[in-house]
Amino acid sequence: MARATFRRVDGQDTVLALGQISMALARGLEPYTGEITGVVRRMFDKIFASRGGYAGTPWAPSAAATVFRKLMAGYGATPMVRTGTLWASLTQEGAHGLTVRGRASARQFGYAVLSPDRTQLRIGSTDPVLRLSEKGTRHQPGRPVFPKEIPPKEQIDILNAVIRGLGF
Repeated sequence: MARATFRRVDGQDTVLALGQISMALARGLEPYTGEITGVVRRMFDKIFASRGGYAGTPWAPSAAATVFRKLMAGYGATPMVRTGTLWASLTQEGAHGLTVRGRASARQFGYAVLSPDRTQLRIGSTDPVLRLSEKGTRHQPGRPVFPKEIPPKEQIDILNAVIRGLGF
């Protein structure tokens, strides 16, 4: 008979462990952390910092009324950043979102998973704001976060990570 081994995990480790277990059970996919994930997360950070320019499509500026509302609410004028949940879900492992009212949420939107055959790494976000930002809405232009092509620097960094992972 197999013996179960339990390890005490506290705080953020508990949340990360539960997120990984949930992801594995729900999707049958293996959570992944590694050098390639770090490269892709840094790419998303550059996309947000450049307001989309690093992805090849600079984001349209926010309307004056939107900037005013955001400034009055204390959010700043940067497009695509209100609570930071979408940014965090793509750039930080294990990041948690905020609720509509600005309270901390236990929900993790970001993911990095390997396909069952371990040939594909998928990194993304289930944040509902992502769909709206990619396509836009009736009142807001699309501000794509995902690049049409991976920038050359990240292609080289990913290739180097794969080579190192193979032991060369």
